[in-house]
Amino acid sequence: MAVARIHGRRFIFLGDGTNPPVEEGKIIIDITFSNIPSAPGSTFADFKYDKELALILQKDDGYSSDVSTVYRWLEKGEAFNGTVLGAPTFTDGCGNNLKWKYSFAVPTLNFGEDTHNGTNPAYTTWAEYAEMYSKGWTMINHSYGSGDGTGKDGDREYMIKMNEIKFFNELIQSGVYCRTRHLVIPDVQEGFTSSCISMGYKSVCSQFGINCDDGYRDKGELLSPPASDFARDYFLLYREYFGDLWTQHTLDYDIPLIIDRMFEAKGVRKAAMVAFSHGPGPEEEHYNIFRGLSDYVKNHSANNDCLWVPSMHEFWDYLETKKYATKTETLTGNKLRITINHGNIPILNQFRDMSLLVTGGNIASVEVQGADNYSFNNSTGLINVFKKKLIFPTPELDERPARILSASVVGNTLQLIFDKAIAQSIKEAWSVEDRIVTALTGSGTNWVLTLDAPAAIGKFLYYRMQNGNAVTTQNGLKLCSFINWQI
Repeated sequence: MAVARIHGRRFIFLGDGTNPPVEEGKIIIDITFSNIPSAPGSTFADFKYDKELALILQKDDGYSSDVSTVYRWLEKGEAFNGTVLGAPTFTDGCGNNLKWKYSFAVPTLNFGEDTHNGTNPAYTTWAEYAEMYSKGWTMINHSYGSGDGTGKDGDREYMIKMNEIKFFNELIQSGVYCRTRHLVIPDVQEGFTSSCISMGYKSVCSQFGINCDDGYRDKGELLSPPASDFARDYFLLYREYFGDLWTQHTLDYDIPLIIDRMFEAKGVRKAAMVAFSHGPGPEEEHYNIFRGLSDYVKNHSANNDCLWVPSMHEFWDYLETKKYATKTETLTGNKLRITINHGNIPILNQFRDMSLLVTGGNIASVEVQGADNYSFNNSTGLINVFKKKLIFPTPELDERPARILSASVVGNTLQLIFDKAIAQSIKEAWSVEDRIVTALTGSGTNWVLTLDAPAAIGKFLYYRMQNGNAVTTQNGLKLCSFINWQI
């Protein structure tokens, strides 16, 4: 029976069954050295392609210019008049050009209307997002949107999870399995950061740098890897704002300031910058200024192909793959076999790519089994192995924490009913507008907040999960925040 082996960007079929298929979840890299190597081995590169810097570009709110400006230039490389100039690229460190990727923070509903169903030309369509996502671009959760008719806008888990479900159900119509693991807070709203962390999100960010009106700081933080993954003096993750209008001022001032600051980290630390905006727009001026961004990066004096421009998923998935993948090495004569096991990588990890730095001798050849593709550089010892997961379970099957079904005023108490049993003990995590919570009692799905005086119907209830300890008893998931839940 014939089996396939991957050589560079070609497929070569070998007969006789001498190389049986690699076990699912494993990748085997066979390296042949020119001579018997001295202490050969490999390490994972800090950044994919062994780059020094990462530029993660993000655009918010799902406007039509996501595809008509950003995707058109970065994927098709067209000038505004349609002339093909060539898309901006960087290399994989092995001589192959790669296109820039982008990430879009997308809300799905606007007062009950699906803004991406093709009826509103101001917004990108689901089919267009499916095409971009299939090419490695990222969709970021920007919350479910307001006014969906359920009255559950105050339930942070609902606002996050329903957007995940909407993404999945819409893109699956085009045969694309979309699972988002990142969120941009939709406004100066608290409750998203703590809820997203609890739900397993990899990053949470916002354009808003001020505290919420009530003083709670659960909003605009950009999460970074824990100190155990990267030393603080070695790895830098930060966020910049391009502005939204994309005027000549953006090209003359904002872009140079932001890009120069990024390149200043070169040679000092591994730095990843998230640069975001609500633009560029669809107009020719905006289009040309956006082109000016890529030209400025390309022509920067410090850019000697040291820059990686991934989507948000690709960036975080590489760090996660590097953290959880295990590898073993076996030397036989002048051949080093590296076996990589993906068994511990989280199920929602999409880009399971790896960049390895091989040392110990001159590489004569590389063969890879179990991957989608690979590339290598004889002189530097860099080997890039590509493995993309395409199929994911629907988020509708995810375990979910308990949620409030009703909050009803009875005298000077507030009767809470949950859809699942919970356990909790901290009354200070709960508050009611204009009232003081004096006691918390109950069990299972039924709980009571005793107030210092009766609360009026229509007032707002709050549960701040960063202050509480409520846990869903059947699955151990923390109760997410409820902010402005109307009673």
